[in-house]
Amino acid sequence: MYARKHDCTFISLDELSESISKKKNVRRCIVVTLDDGYRDNYINGAPLFRKLNVPYTIYVCTKMVKGGMLYWWEILEKLVLEQDKIVLADGRSFNCSTKEEKEQAFLDIREVILKLPQSSLLEGLKTLFKNYDINYGYGNDELGLTWEQIRELSKEPLCTIGNHTYSHSAFTGLTDEEIKKDINYAASEMKNNVGIDMHHFAFPFGEATAVSKHDVELVKHLGFKTSATTNDGLICYGTNLLELPRLFVTEKNWKNVIDRVIKNC
Repeated sequence: MYARKHDCTFISLDELSESISKKKNVRRCIVVTLDDGYRDNYINGAPLFRKLNVPYTIYVCTKMVKGGMLYWWEILEKLVLEQDKIVLADGRSFNCSTKEEKEQAFLDIREVILKLPQSSLLEGLKTLFKNYDINYGYGNDELGLTWEQIRELSKEPLCTIGNHTYSHSAFTGLTDEEIKKDINYAASEMKNNVGIDMHHFAFPFGEATAVSKHDVELVKHLGFKTSATTNDGLICYGTNLLELPRLFVTEKNWKNVIDRVIKNC
């Protein structure tokens, strides 16, 4: 494996938490995390991690398991791929005829959606995209993990199950009480259905514009060992365990990501 050939070590979130807390060296250490709780984590991911002996964490949004999840980011991606131009109900338009335009349109419209009231998100989306025939139930039957699959994964020594809230709502559209309720409900569902406590957390839509210092403090008081953002960056001595940065990995950029770890750690 490329990473191991260059003296990189794969560790779990518990190992990372302990190492940073005890001021141990985490040079060239890699922690693998997967967000949301997609079924392909079980079908494709788990067998590969088992084969390579790589620890990993799946941050589970429990509504994806329970059903009734509004996969608006998947719906938006599908819409952008199908259209050459998207016109919102308020008249704002986004060109998406080229690959680059589609990528930018997705990001721009995503920001619009993140600002919608989360308690009435479906109604907001229906208004925003009233010009289009959209199936808002897309993905409910096949995208998320099942409780049985999570039970199996939780018994694997390499796998850590983390909290990713119940509804995957953007914190920018929730009150403090709504945030705590969303996190705690996910914890109780996991405890009731799988029998485990979750000690690690990942913010839904965890970029800097969607996660405030106040949000980090709120999560801290809920007792998590770590919480992960989606802010780009490497973990080193002194990194705040409750505001962990991450590197986004794709089929195309994985080697560059590993090289960045090797060069900067």
